[in-house]
Amino acid sequence: MPKHIVIPDEREAQLRKIMKDHNLPSVADAVALLIGWAVEGGHVAPGVPGIEVSRKANLVTVDFGDFQRVMSVELAQAYAICLRWFASPKGENIGLAARHVSEMFSGAHVVGLSRRGPSVKVKGENGVERTLAFSVARDLAELIQKAAA
Repeated sequence: MPKHIVIPDEREAQLRKIMKDHNLPSVADAVALLIGWAVEGGHVAPGVPGIEVSRKANLVTVDFGDFQRVMSVELAQAYAICLRWFASPKGENIGLAARHVSEMFSGAHVVGLSRRGPSVKVKGENGVERTLAFSVARDLAELIQKAAA
């Protein structure tokens, strides 16, 4: 999942300032913010490279390359909400104990979602897993939500 990109010190300083000014937890989130602005401005097409989201009739397909998740529109909406919830920083929205109880009843284990540190694991029915950074998981949730609308 992670890649190391070499940038000039001045650009790193700018990214860290964006991170601080927007109260972001990481430089990766600052980059995601910039990409989001580029998408909103129409300079970059929305999407998550390597993952295709489509809808045919009442089914939404999320193709991760090595596996697919095919869901009804209703389940896709719930999946997007759960994905977004798993991609929220710890302690955001609810306390840790409530989070664990909610995870038990969310059905996330049924659709192959779990939280692993600063990322979300998506598991296919074939057992293959894909790790997504929080910002990528949130972008994917938005694409799924739009497809299911």
